[in-house]
Amino acid sequence: MPNQRATAPDATAPDAAASTAKGPQRPKRSESAKSGPVWLRPERPPRPRAVNRAEIVAAAIDLADADGLEALSLRKVAARLGIHVTSLYWYIDTKDDLLDLMGDALMGRQAHQPSPRAPWRDLLAELARSTYRVYREHPWLAQVQGRPGSMIGPDHLRHFEQSLACIADLNLDHESAVTVLVTLDDFVIGHALQRVARNQDDARLYGEQEQQARAAYMRDALDSGRYPHLADYRDDLGILIPDRFEAGLAIVLAGIAAYLDAR
Repeated sequence: MPNQRATAPDATAPDAAASTAKGPQRPKRSESAKSGPVWLRPERPPRPRAVNRAEIVAAAIDLADADGLEALSLRKVAARLGIHVTSLYWYIDTKDDLLDLMGDALMGRQAHQPSPRAPWRDLLAELARSTYRVYREHPWLAQVQGRPGSMIGPDHLRHFEQSLACIADLNLDHESAVTVLVTLDDFVIGHALQRVARNQDDARLYGEQEQQARAAYMRDALDSGRYPHLADYRDDLGILIPDRFEAGLAIVLAGIAAYLDAR
C-alpha cells in the first residue's frame, strides 16, 4: 500500500495531534482490503528496528512449525522478532496477508528448474519428491492453501509454471496436462499428510502397556475369522508401517504413462 503524504494536524484538534504524534497507525481492514493481493502492495521501507517481509515470514513459519497454525498470531511473530505488534502492522496489514506470504514462500521452496533433456517421468518424480518434502516438513501448508479467500502468489505461479514445463514435450491438451499434475499432487500431498498424522498418533502412545493392548486387539481381530485376507498377512503387518512413498510414486507415474498411452 503506497504511503500517503502526511498533513499537519489542526491545532484546534488536540486528539488528532496526539494520534499523529504516536506514529503510523494500523490501517483499517476495509482500507487494506481495497488494495488487492499483498504482492501488489510495495513493501514499506524499514523502520528504526529494521525488519522486512522475508524476516517476518520466516519467523511466522518457524512458529507454525513449532506450535501449529492455530497458535500463530501476529503478536507472537512480533515478540519473536523483538518488535512491538503495532510495528508489525507497518509491514503486514492483516493475518490473512501473512498466511498468504507464508504459503507462497513454501511454494518457492518447491521450485526447481527442469532439465530440458530429462524424460518427463524423471522430471515429475523430482517435482513430486520436492513437494513431498515441503508438505512433510510443513503440514499446515495445506490449511493455508485451503482456507477461503487464500491468494496465489508469485512463487506459487512459478511452481505451477515449472510443473507445466516438466510435461511440455508431451504436447498434451490443457485438460490432460492439468489432470496429470493434479493427480500427482493429490497422491503426494495426501501421502505426506497421512504420514504426518501417523507420526503424531505414534507420539501419543502411552508406553509399552498401550502398545501391548493394541497388539492384543489386532491378534484377536485376525483370529476372529472376519478378516481372512488380512489374516494371511499377520506375519507381515510391519510392511504397512514404513513410508512407501517411492513405491507409490512409481505406481502413480506408471498410471500416468498408461493414461497417456491410451489417449
